[in-house]
Amino acid sequence: MFARGVELVARKVREETGVRCVFHHHCAGFVETPSEVDRLLALTDPELVGLCFDTGHYTFSGGDAVEAARKYAQRIWHVHFKDHDPASPTNLACMAGTTSSRSRMGSFASWQRQCGFPGCAQGV
Repeated sequence: MFARGVELVARKVREETGVRCVFHHHCAGFVETPSEVDRLLALTDPELVGLCFDTGHYTFSGGDAVEAARKYAQRIWHVHFKDHDPASPTNLACMAGTTSSRSRMGSFASWQRQCGFPGCAQGV
């Protein structure tokens, strides 16, 4: 039911404005965990609904942001580069976390260059 609503909004926005819509998964939202992101993307039309991939929220929810970036490469139309420190309950600004987080961010930036990511990336 939720996925149908996402598609309905995306279709209407595209028809009326020509703008593509992305879904931003978020901690404590309807779509948070890696399995929930998988399900939403499986249930929505890839021509209508892209993903605003949030590296901090994805990591916070137990996912591997670099692995997910490869998996969802064709659906990622916008990126929120955030860091995550497991000792903190909140996301951090880009590159403000642990050394391992910095390594993941470097890997993610490498992925962006390798796949010729055409979308928008923002350090939030």
